[in-house]
Amino acid sequence: MIAHSSITGILETVPEAAGVFERYHIDYWHDGNQALSEICKGDALRLFNIVREIHVIQLQKSSQMQPARWSEMSAKDLCRYIVEHHHSYIKSALPALVVHGFQVAGRFAGQMPQLNEVKNILTKIRAEFTHHMMREEDILFPRIIQLEDIAVYGADPDLKIRMIVDPLKVILKEHSHTDNWFAEIRRLTNNFKYPSFADPLLKLFYQELGEFESDLHMHVYLENNILFPEVNRLIRKIGY
Repeated sequence: MIAHSSITGILETVPEAAGVFERYHIDYWHDGNQALSEICKGDALRLFNIVREIHVIQLQKSSQMQPARWSEMSAKDLCRYIVEHHHSYIKSALPALVVHGFQVAGRFAGQMPQLNEVKNILTKIRAEFTHHMMREEDILFPRIIQLEDIAVYGADPDLKIRMIVDPLKVILKEHSHTDNWFAEIRRLTNNFKYPSFADPLLKLFYQELGEFESDLHMHVYLENNILFPEVNRLIRKIGY
């Protein structure tokens, strides 16, 4: 039953439910192990509406092939999926988002001074994510793949546990930074609701902010709730 399933369990079978969780402000990228009913405790109407929308998605997908379950993917495939789907999106979307942030701040700062702060936060996010993705692609993900080879194929265990644990701690801290920064952007932009005087560029900017946040949440969810727990399982298997 959807209501009593964990967030991770729901997303495993209905990835599109992430959009529903976004609309109802369900913190799914952090609360993956909690049951939906527990998260919505005390708000029966909210729970009912979420379950109804997910059920509709399930009905629409019932005659289609089900997507691959993330929990059944190897660590290597998960790393590749994250790079191909989420890192590539960030690399293409974030530079334009920062440029648009500067443009709308220059155009509307007199009426909306908070856009200057939004612009500054986006600049911080871009700087951190540049290093974040390099750290994952060049350091952490290759070592995770090496760890999996040791666990599955008995490869030469020349990998020191700190070579994974130390960068992993940094990655988790950066996830928290970005989450907090985007929560502040959402507050400053009134949940991405543009004012009545908004021109096409400002409307586009707010839409891009919402799309980027949604992708960010799924990105963090996959790493924090699927990939990194698998890393811990592999570490325990090897006996490090």
